[in-house]
Amino acid sequence: MAGELRGVLYAARDLVTCVAEVFQGSRLVDRAAADRCLAGFRLTRSVRLLDLTGHWPTRAGANEALASGPRPRAQAWTRAMYKAYPRIEGIWYPSSMHGGNPALVLFERAETALPSTADLDVPLSHPGLLPDLVRAAASLGYLIR
Repeated sequence: MAGELRGVLYAARDLVTCVAEVFQGSRLVDRAAADRCLAGFRLTRSVRLLDLTGHWPTRAGANEALASGPRPRAQAWTRAMYKAYPRIEGIWYPSSMHGGNPALVLFERAETALPSTADLDVPLSHPGLLPDLVRAAASLGYLIR
């Protein structure tokens, strides 16, 4: 159904990629926002991912612009992938905001692979995160407050 809303979770394996993706619009790491947290977790089972880091985009008639092009185009492709591959639970893609480092989006199909609690769940305002956030922001040319 066109326009149907789905639940997704965006994630990455490293802090810099997360910072690059989350704060790309403002280029400002806002530690003061009450709703900003860093969460870390391990999936409870393997998930089926469509790998966009290799030749699949070319074979499908697309290109690397899937990860770096206009957001509406990428979202349209994602909806098509979701429909065409009913067994995939997410997409493994190269982050256009952090030099192609791996990032992923998990669909609601992967919900049973998520743990009931995160291994790490702390607000960005936590003093212990400050050194790592400062390094991440500096490496990307982002500001931090």
